[in-house]
Amino acid sequence: MNLMLMPDLFVVFTKLGAVSPDGRSKTFDDGANGYGRGEGCVMLVLKRLSDAERDGDQILALVRGTATNQDGKSNGLTAPNGLSQQHVIIDALADAGLEPNDINYVEAHGTGTVLGDSIEIHSLAEAYCAERSDNNPLLIGSVKANIGHLEPAAAVAGIAKIVLALHNRIIPANIHIKTPNTSFDWERYPIIAPTENTPWESVNHIRRAGLSAFGFSGTNGHAILEEYVSKESPVHELNSLPAFILPNSARSLESLKSLCSLYADAVDGRTGLELASLCYTAF
Repeated sequence: MNLMLMPDLFVVFTKLGAVSPDGRSKTFDDGANGYGRGEGCVMLVLKRLSDAERDGDQILALVRGTATNQDGKSNGLTAPNGLSQQHVIIDALADAGLEPNDINYVEAHGTGTVLGDSIEIHSLAEAYCAERSDNNPLLIGSVKANIGHLEPAAAVAGIAKIVLALHNRIIPANIHIKTPNTSFDWERYPIIAPTENTPWESVNHIRRAGLSAFGFSGTNGHAILEEYVSKESPVHELNSLPAFILPNSARSLESLKSLCSLYADAVDGRTGLELASLCYTAF
């Protein structure tokens, strides 16, 4: 969660030159001039995969690997350490047991500064694109351009974006890009910051994404997320019961009819739907 309740951080970050005068995070754009602050809250429920499958939970994504490190000595808060960023990505891939080519999207830290963005894009290119073919480009984006920098909650906002992108199998367009950052040689590496919604193609039938988050103190983090492919399982034995109670309530008869119609549409034509779970949820 991030709430902007006092002016102190505005003053400090403005003096540092970190905050955009127009309040926009123009990530990956040549006119990037700092980040726009944002408010927001994200809640994540983490659970062992085996436990979630056993309990019949809705699984939105898998955490395949994570890594953290520290910049150490650098040129200051606004000058990231590109080599440390490369190392944390490599360590996260090793923790996941995956190769760079297994990842085809990265939700970048992408605060919207010309120097910071250029360093990060170069780090992503070196870590992910050294042996990548043009047929499998790395797509990159940053939710900060959409909702601003949530500061302590920035990473979980990125996770939420990845989960939604996995669900819809669409990589969202980057907004505010008029001219891609000219400090990076986009022709040298197969790396793209898409400006249109792009179908998310799978690699070996699995979609995976990297997530970068870098703290003001020089702490770097990278995580590898993967779409969950459910195992085919027999319909729960509760579905063999003769009847179930599906409670409905509304403020008017018309609203009640509308709700019943929505339930009917949700159930109609579906196979393997666990009616017991549906009715339990309705309670």
